[in-house]
Amino acid sequence: MGLTRLMEWAFFLALCFSLALSAGLTEVPSLTSKSLTALDLRLREYEEALLEATTHFFNNSAAALEKLKQLEENLEALEESEHRNSILSEVYGLHGRLQLFELVDRTEDTTVARTLLLKSTALGYGIANSVSFGRGGAHQLLGLIFSNGIDVEMNMAKGLLYLHLAAGAGNLVAMQTLGYKHLHGLGVPRSCETAQRHYLRAAEFAVAEFEEFSGRRMVEFLRLSDMEYSNKASSNVFDAQMASYYAYAGEHGDPQALFSLGQVYYKGAGEIEVDHKKALETFANAAELGERNSYCYIGTIHAEGYQGVEQNYELAASFFKKGPSNNAVCLNGLGFLYLHGHSVERNKTKAFQLFAKASELGSTEARYNLGVLYSDGEYFEKDFSKAFQYYSLASNHHHGLATYNLACMHLGGLGVPKSCQTGVTQLKRLVDRSGVVVRKTAIARALRLGGRSRASFFVLLELSEMGFEVAQSNAAYMIERKMIGEEWPSGGLSLESLALRNLERSSSQGNIVSHISVGDFYYDGRGIPGRQSTRTDIQRHDDLERATSHYRAAADNRSPRGLFNLGYMYTVGDGVTEDLHLAKRYFDMAAATKEAQHPARIALVLVAGKLLFRVVKAEIMGETDNQSLAELRSFFLGWEPPVELSTIVGITSIFVGVVLLTLRSVSRSQAAHIVQPGQNT
Repeated sequence: MGLTRLMEWAFFLALCFSLALSAGLTEVPSLTSKSLTALDLRLREYEEALLEATTHFFNNSAAALEKLKQLEENLEALEESEHRNSILSEVYGLHGRLQLFELVDRTEDTTVARTLLLKSTALGYGIANSVSFGRGGAHQLLGLIFSNGIDVEMNMAKGLLYLHLAAGAGNLVAMQTLGYKHLHGLGVPRSCETAQRHYLRAAEFAVAEFEEFSGRRMVEFLRLSDMEYSNKASSNVFDAQMASYYAYAGEHGDPQALFSLGQVYYKGAGEIEVDHKKALETFANAAELGERNSYCYIGTIHAEGYQGVEQNYELAASFFKKGPSNNAVCLNGLGFLYLHGHSVERNKTKAFQLFAKASELGSTEARYNLGVLYSDGEYFEKDFSKAFQYYSLASNHHHGLATYNLACMHLGGLGVPKSCQTGVTQLKRLVDRSGVVVRKTAIARALRLGGRSRASFFVLLELSEMGFEVAQSNAAYMIERKMIGEEWPSGGLSLESLALRNLERSSSQGNIVSHISVGDFYYDGRGIPGRQSTRTDIQRHDDLERATSHYRAAADNRSPRGLFNLGYMYTVGDGVTEDLHLAKRYFDMAAATKEAQHPARIALVLVAGKLLFRVVKAEIMGETDNQSLAELRSFFLGWEPPVELSTIVGITSIFVGVVLLTLRSVSRSQAAHIVQPGQNT
């Protein structure tokens, strides 16, 4: 529940603002208002037409593009003015973007789209409003095109120039892209301070958005690989069926079903949009049937005034008091009312007690509110250590404002050691869930579900450049599953190289599956930029070392595949020195997992065979390999066969054959080196 005030985190906003000023940031330019003329009224009509064309693009792209072309002609015929140029720049920019979608989908030349984007930049830099395309949107798209070599020769310097121009005009996508590039040194010098400047600007927009849209549902950030293996593609159908079941049960007098249905409308689920009016009605019906937890949500809706419901603190207080005494939502709501004296006598001590109890019951909002109380010093003595503790708890559950405040505490050294890296990482966490990421994720999903996978992939590339990890792994997945075909209009990287780049970026952000995939790419020698079809021995050695490092990163996180692959590398000596003892350790850990149990046990049999070979060879040479012998004996202590007995017999026969051949080879070798009488020694 978003029962918080903007002033409650103003202290931290002021801190970040001062940091921004010290870093030389400038305020985003704003449009000036002026009296409406006949020309302005006509331009307003064109603005509405622009929005209409944007809205209908996904349903009827041809009609939307025709509408934009007509708008261009009408606007070009008007007398030149700042307002006219602003809208025309928007039209050029949006037309260019949509043409890119169309041309990329049809694998056609994108020169027409780039021309429209260039026309947009010539007119709209610094003055284009955010009707649909956004400040500096054309510059940002051109930056993406040149940085990735989409149907042009790759030119990182040119791409960066366009991105800086877009960020200077207030484009959030460009700010996040530059922040990510500087944070990781991608084509630019690695600089946490420079990344901080860009992320701070983007975060200011994000926190304002979280305040304005508190209570609205964020879209799910689904991984395509997860959907393949867990059948999440059908989750929307399940959500609709679930809602139908709850409605049916509620009609037959089940209060718990009505309460659950109210939560579906309150939070949204799958394709079911948030509808607070329906939620209010459903919760009221559940409350009439005795479901007292419903009162807490009814109180919340009245306290917030969601979706046209009139804000009424008196009603909210009465419903909060009707709810269960151990309901965290009710306790947090009452705490807010007592803190500010809304319809109840102001009592900061009671507010604190209510927040504390709600926090113990798991309320994210209550934890954030406790952080505010300890940090702003208005109600209690400042205690940044405790504030940090509560903000951390709230941030762990994706509370946007708590994450922002944590970032500011790290950047300013409040209650924690000053750390640019940690602060910027928190800012990135915040902007990765901002409105611009949510909207672009929804667009990519809509395009993919509409059968336009290549256009969807283009949007994922945008998100990938912004540093959004889910988009990076999804983009690589689409390439590997050939969802965008065999070719991509790239003037720089092959599709395999593009997949590898996205996987490497995803793995650097902690994606274990991506670590394994990157290891596979280097093991096979695929997708490495500038690499010929055949590898030299030195290149293969370097690639195998890199593959091993990624498998090790996955194994360190107990990934079954990572453990198995690392065991294999030590078994055959690829990328590492052969070490059967370490190989056995990793295969043992892999065998303890459900996913790799059977292949790991079979691999252990092979390791046992190699150990047996070593023991026999040592005996022949008159030596004793005690370590290999001890490892070999450990195989038969509590060992469970991985396959049927007949298979084991077959494998054993192969081992016996290998041993006999080895003995024969060793015997011949020794015979060849026997010194005959009369020969020099």
